[in-house]
Amino acid sequence: MNKIKVYSLVFGTSLIQLANPNLDELKYCSNNQVIESSIEELEETWYQNGYEDTYQLEELLNNYTYPKIEVKQHQNTNLYDPMNDTIRWEKLYRTIKNNNQEYLKTNDEDYYEEFSEQELIEILSTVRDFICQIEKEKKLDNKELACKLEELTILKEKRTPYIDILFTGELDWHSFRLSLTEENDQDYFKIKVAHEITHLLQAGCPDIQQKTIQVSVWQEPLEVFNPNQPSTLRTRTIDECVAYIVSQNYHPNYPIDFPDMTNFNLLQFAMLPKEDFIANETIIDLSLNKNQEGFYQLFDAETNEEKRHVHEMMHTMDTLDFYDQSLYDNYPESEEKITEMYALNSLNLAKYLMKNLIERKQPLPKNALFYLLNLYRDYNIYTLNIYIEELESDSYIKDYFVEEYQHLEKTIWKSLEQIYQDNTLQKQYNYYEYNDKDLEGLSFYNFITPLRHEVDDYNEFKQKLLELG
Repeated sequence: MNKIKVYSLVFGTSLIQLANPNLDELKYCSNNQVIESSIEELEETWYQNGYEDTYQLEELLNNYTYPKIEVKQHQNTNLYDPMNDTIRWEKLYRTIKNNNQEYLKTNDEDYYEEFSEQELIEILSTVRDFICQIEKEKKLDNKELACKLEELTILKEKRTPYIDILFTGELDWHSFRLSLTEENDQDYFKIKVAHEITHLLQAGCPDIQQKTIQVSVWQEPLEVFNPNQPSTLRTRTIDECVAYIVSQNYHPNYPIDFPDMTNFNLLQFAMLPKEDFIANETIIDLSLNKNQEGFYQLFDAETNEEKRHVHEMMHTMDTLDFYDQSLYDNYPESEEKITEMYALNSLNLAKYLMKNLIERKQPLPKNALFYLLNLYRDYNIYTLNIYIEELESDSYIKDYFVEEYQHLEKTIWKSLEQIYQDNTLQKQYNYYEYNDKDLEGLSFYNFITPLRHEVDDYNEFKQKLLELG
């Protein structure tokens, strides 16, 4: 029996084809004593991951507060039309053109050049169409947008893109420099432009950036910003997930593949909030409007300690998503350390997820609960397999992860069987097979559409696990 099947038996995963039992509706009984006991047991478990010292999480969380910064008077107003509360789009070309020329004149990078007049016009046409489409459904702060657009540069990136990536784009949050590489596939190019403009909407304007004492989850002090490591204060994972989803919605008839980690993050968002994330606005609205308090409402966080806990949780998620450059910088002598840290952070995040599932006031349907827990476990094993293979790490790391994850699962099922008054819950979970319909009707159903599309036929993913095992 190969390793992956051994792990499958340990977890009872659906990699082994078993008969799917009749999954009846759960009977929920809120038992505070059981919940408190389970939470205490989970919180006693902590996986020291080494990130705390590297990213000075403790110091930063102690030194900064998180209310949303209000700007009453924007300095940049030339592109804003106050009569119609809109952007003066006819002025945008000349503004961007001047910014581009000034940037190239004052900076010595030799890998940027201007787009042709026609190319720049087409890019700005995409920007306008994209913004107008968003405004049909969502209210944007056009004063702030005008303030950022007035600082924007759009330059052609001449360096060779990464292998197997046809097109790259990057928005520098603090200098408002958007760099794009050429791409012959215009539809794909437009989606990527929309992705980076989504980041522009998420960024704070120059007026906010001058105020570094108070920050929000969508804006971080300049002195602590580092694009090559997980953010301690900002939720970069949310930034990327929202940018992928919103830009894809801009051109739904031209689907692009979502990166594996983006799919994984969508799954985490379905499990992280204590309640389904409809806190007056969706997660996309919260991100585009930088609604700080709405973000905390997702996690029912009211006190400073509860908000701190949310930041620690999001920081853990960010370390899983932005591990590569930062870990190579800090641990160049040990690729195995990277795999080990991923496993430890995955376990810590799993603990957060399970804690939230136990504390939910409105329980998830049983099938949805099975779906999410199965998928979270399988994605972690899949990713660890890849790390071990590509970084030539010792397979004991996966053995350790499996053993510890089994311990966490035992804790949550002991609790949930009492909360849901069903002592066969774990046994039913062991026989569960993925079914996309099990998530229908949930408030986050549409949000995790890319993930659902990927697992709609889960046999392919199971085969990947077997091949890596």
